Amino acid sequence: MAWEEVPPPRETRPGDLLAGVGRAQTAVKAVVAPLLRRYFSMEVVGAEGVPQEGPLILTPNHDSMWDVPLLAVASPRPIVFMGKSEVFSNRLKGWFFRVLGGFPVRRGGRDFDAMKRSLAVVRAGRALCLYPEGTRHRGGELGPFLPGAAWIALAEGVPLVPVGIRGTDRILPRGSVVPRRAKVRVAFGDPIHVAREPRSRSRRARIEEITAELRDSVAALLR
Repeated sequence: MAWEEVPPPRETRPGDLLAGVGRAQTAVKAVVAPLLRRYFSMEVVGAEGVPQEGPLILTPNHDSMWDVPLLAVASPRPIVFMGKSEVFSNRLKGWFFRVLGGFPVRRGGRDFDAMKRSLAVVRAGRALCLYPEGTRHRGGELGPFLPGAAWIALAEGVPLVPVGIRGTDRILPRGSVVPRRAKVRVAFGDPIHVAREPRSRSRRARIEEITAELRDSVAALLR
């Protein structure tokens, strides 16, 4: 998605775009978090440094679909996730992932609805999770980062919080159906504060720099 080429769409009523998103997340987390923490011997580092209020963008690496629920468990505040549209393939699945905090994005092109919802999340003062790699990367290798997170941060003046997740790639190896026990570590880095840049040309000039800094921060958390 060519975020850097598109001016930020304004949405006068962002709440309309987020109706029902994440309404069950806190309740479900209260039930499943103790179980997942114990089953995966979860280690959480740096959560105390995550801003407790106001908009922010969490930017974890992506090795497994288990990154989503385990990040929600580790996070000190509710998260709104952007997820691939295939996960929302029918009405029941779409409702399920929506109330847990997700909204869809079509990969491989510009998805203006997803862009509007991303902006609505941060304008509502909520925590948005974007996976900068854009897709899962198996084998522990950190892939190249896409510019979407930096674009939103610059458009709205929102801090970026790098996140490094280790161990989730061992939960469901190829051919496995039952999740295996694996030690999982979720590390939150120091926020990268980004000043709002209303001019699209200035945003384009800074996107590469901020994206590179973000990738370096995530890589450091994985060491």
